Amino acid sequence: QAKELEGSPVVFAWGSFLRDQAASLLNLGSEVHLMISDVEGDIRGISQLIDPMVTLMEVMQYDQQKELSLWRQQVHQCLICFLDKSGTHFVHLGGCLHAFCQECLGDMAKIHVREGSISELRCPQPDCRAEFG
Repeated sequence: QAKELEGSPVVFAWGSFLRDQAASLLNLGSEVHLMISDVEGDIRGISQLIDPMVTLMEVMQYDQQKELSLWRQQVHQCLICFLDKSGTHFVHLGGCLHAFCQECLGDMAKIHVREGSISELRCPQPDCRAEFG
C-alpha cells in the first residue's frame, strides 16, 4: 500500500491502519487512545505542517482523485442510451454530479450547436438541468 500512495498525503490510510489494524498487531486490546505526549522533546510528534488548510485541501483532492479513479474502473449505465459502459467512457458534467457516456453527450452537444441553442445545453437528467461546468 505504501508504493501505491508514494508521494501523496496518507493521513486517511494511516488513520485507517491505526483504527483497524494497529491495536491487534501490537496486542493493545480492542481500542487505541491517541493523546498528546507530555514528554519534552518527543520527536515522534513533531509536525512539519505549516498551513493546515493546504494539507486538508491536498487530502481532499487526493481522496477525490482516488474515488474518481475507482469509479472509472467500474461499469455504469448511461441514462441516455441505457448501455453499460466502462467509467472511462463517461463524462462528469461538473455543474452537478451526473455522468453520461461520451457518445451521448457528444451527440447532444452537436444537436445544440446545429440548432444554435448552446445556452440550452444542460444536464439531461430531467430533475437536474444544471449547466455544464
